[in-house]
Amino acid sequence: MESQSRRFPVLLTSFSLVFGVSLLLCGSVTSAAPAITISPQVPADIPGGAPQASLSLAAAFAWQEFIALNWPAQSGQRDQPDQSRPFGAQGGPLVWETFRSKVETFPGNGSAEVGPPGYNPTVPDFGYNTPPTYIYGVSVPACAGQAPPRQPAWINLDETTQIGLNQMFAGVSPNTPSANGNSNPQLVRFLAKANQTQFRYVAANQYWYGDSTASPPPVATAPVTKAALNFKHAVTQIPAVYPSGPIVKFPAGTIEIKAAWRKLGPTEDASRFHQQTVRFYEAKGPSGNACYLEETWALVALHIIQKTPTADAFIFATFEQADNILLVNGTPVEDADGVIVNRPTAAAPTTPGLVYTDQAAPSLPQIQKQGPFCTNGGKQLYFQEMVPGINDAPPAVPFGGSICVNERYESITPDVIAVNQAAHAAIASYTQAQGVKGSPWQHYKLVSVQAKPFDISQISNTDSSHGPGVFFQANIMVETDFTLQQFRGRVALTPQSSGSAFANGPPTSYLAEGLPPPNVYSLNPTARQVTGVNMGGCMGCHGNGQVHGYDFSFILQGGAVTAPDTPSPASVAAASLRYTKLFNPHLSAN
Repeated sequence: MESQSRRFPVLLTSFSLVFGVSLLLCGSVTSAAPAITISPQVPADIPGGAPQASLSLAAAFAWQEFIALNWPAQSGQRDQPDQSRPFGAQGGPLVWETFRSKVETFPGNGSAEVGPPGYNPTVPDFGYNTPPTYIYGVSVPACAGQAPPRQPAWINLDETTQIGLNQMFAGVSPNTPSANGNSNPQLVRFLAKANQTQFRYVAANQYWYGDSTASPPPVATAPVTKAALNFKHAVTQIPAVYPSGPIVKFPAGTIEIKAAWRKLGPTEDASRFHQQTVRFYEAKGPSGNACYLEETWALVALHIIQKTPTADAFIFATFEQADNILLVNGTPVEDADGVIVNRPTAAAPTTPGLVYTDQAAPSLPQIQKQGPFCTNGGKQLYFQEMVPGINDAPPAVPFGGSICVNERYESITPDVIAVNQAAHAAIASYTQAQGVKGSPWQHYKLVSVQAKPFDISQISNTDSSHGPGVFFQANIMVETDFTLQQFRGRVALTPQSSGSAFANGPPTSYLAEGLPPPNVYSLNPTARQVTGVNMGGCMGCHGNGQVHGYDFSFILQGGAVTAPDTPSPASVAAASLRYTKLFNPHLSAN
């Protein structure tokens, strides 16, 4: 049994700060944080390579990504920084915001005959630079009162759940529907994007469509399905073997983005947030189908995953706005660097506290609440678990009420705090020298970074690069419930009386046969060997996409985006089933 109440406090006793930072933490001195450069160039790799990187070097790499990708974008050109404008200047899209939304690469009408918007196989970028165009499998008009804009917003928030497991809410946001039609302004919404490198790879291989009527199909015909099955069939043998046919393998330089946005509350300081026009969706169109609205919202979390020459499993970095975790009265729990400055009085990271039990089949993993659901969270974050509406087995997660967030399961580590301080010092010096007004970036912080896969048995309390804060890397706005904050292995299945099974929440380190599951595989092409580990956090979660042959990309595995998510119960249930099939593609949705 594993209790939710395990905590790793950070004790900061003194510091000195230039562009590198030395910290006296818990009686020992860490090495100086690497220097942070304010540059529009996305770093290609961690100096010295990801496998050998210290947590400090990996954190510095993550910050260099963050700075370059949040640079103002060049007008009329996706993915390119406008070097005539300084970092921190507001107005217009940022570099990463011009990446293609998932539906722009995997449109709802995609097929062997119909490519992504602007697709042109005769030009080097395959038409990547086409202005934003969101084509779902159904018509999505403007909602009543929303004038169609000249160009769709770059920020396309077509997800309302955390991979179908739960929904996230911010108590500090407005708590009543807005005049423009936002049915739940406290609901945090999400997007997924990817850069030109990924798009060109997908377009060149015609991977934008797949076999979608059955999983896996009786006969794979789509190129991406064939390649994915080649990988899956090889690594799921006992023992795993090296794939013999073509597989999905993104090139170095592939970047995917996941971002969380929300409506700001009337008492919040908007200058502390990056704000942008967003498009979001409500079930208020014809026949209760989706329609869109556009409004100015705030960025509260940003995932960056990049494949580099030495990181075949990608480097996973995750950032948050400084004020995400609040006490009931709205007081921040952490400062902008990640130091806990107002520790909650609650005994557990959530209210109610949770107890987790992992066990092999035929028993089921369980997450059980201790006490009643949270009803007086004030300005705190809170989440609500979801289970597929067709489940006929008892839910294995606390279902039917709100769970309030008191603090993280794993505190931000001293090494990351030191690099946050170095980055904030560099940003402050730069903005002062450049005369930049209104930059919000000193109010964002790195939470953690995963540069290399390692097994759950290798978690260390002395080596920070293998510490629990790295292994269980999670963003409080994007991976909020226990399953995602403490992810390892895979998402458990609940058998149904119909003979089928669906994922309903708990993580597990067991397969149905009782075997521990590797979820991240490393391929040695020289020796043609395959090795696997049970990795946690973001990398372990995305590793489930790798196991099924899609090279860590849920965007690619999900394929055609048939409809945007809305807050409606039907849409939420559909999202839960959709992600169930991503983790377990052999399952049927019937």
